[in-house]
Amino acid sequence: MHTVTIRTAQNVDIEYNLATLGDRIFAAFLDYMILFTYTCAVIATYIYKVNVLKPFMVYYFLLLLVPVAFYDFLCELFFGGQSFGKMAMCLKVVKLDGSQPTVASYLLRWVLRFVDITLFSGMIAVIVILISGKGQRIGDIAAGTTVISLKQKVDLSDTIYMKVDETHQPMYTNAKMLSEEVVSLLREALDFISENRDSGASREVLAKAASLAAVKLKVPVPADHYEFLVNVLKDYNYFHRKV
Repeated sequence: MHTVTIRTAQNVDIEYNLATLGDRIFAAFLDYMILFTYTCAVIATYIYKVNVLKPFMVYYFLLLLVPVAFYDFLCELFFGGQSFGKMAMCLKVVKLDGSQPTVASYLLRWVLRFVDITLFSGMIAVIVILISGKGQRIGDIAAGTTVISLKQKVDLSDTIYMKVDETHQPMYTNAKMLSEEVVSLLREALDFISENRDSGASREVLAKAASLAAVKLKVPVPADHYEFLVNVLKDYNYFHRKV
């Protein structure tokens, strides 16, 4: 499975699995099934209640058209980069620069679906995804996004990997003695904090993770808990970097 490295606003490099082409196609298929079912339900309701709904025919078919036409844009906008098909397949749209996708990002992806998917039945999207190297169709390239898989990686060592520069100077030499389970917990804590910033839960998780790391390293807990955890993970990865 191909991966992509995204640098967060805190300058932490996080490696994600790119969504496979098969997963993306199946997610799209699920979305089309949802839209098909919805369309059939709306039409059936109109036929059944034709006498009652006839005076409102224009408005009724607008009710049909808007959700179908804007489905992908509205889902990704209100569900944080996921349609119902993507939710089922554990996929998500993210920005390659580590920032949160904006309304413009989702809108660009939606507008360019016509070229990527509608115009040639998805062949353009498939070709561009295969050659882009970052799992991007034309809409993703324009919006600076890609689609990642949220499924858990099988190998524990993959969940704790973080890219570290060769020039990195370790601050905590005891970090090399940490177990993979502890490092994995610290990494999960950072991921949770990044996704739930400024919430009471994230502050509590941050404090507990920093305390755990400090106990394991036998050092005082620094004032900046987040920076402390980042440095610990960088140090661990520096000592255990892949050759």
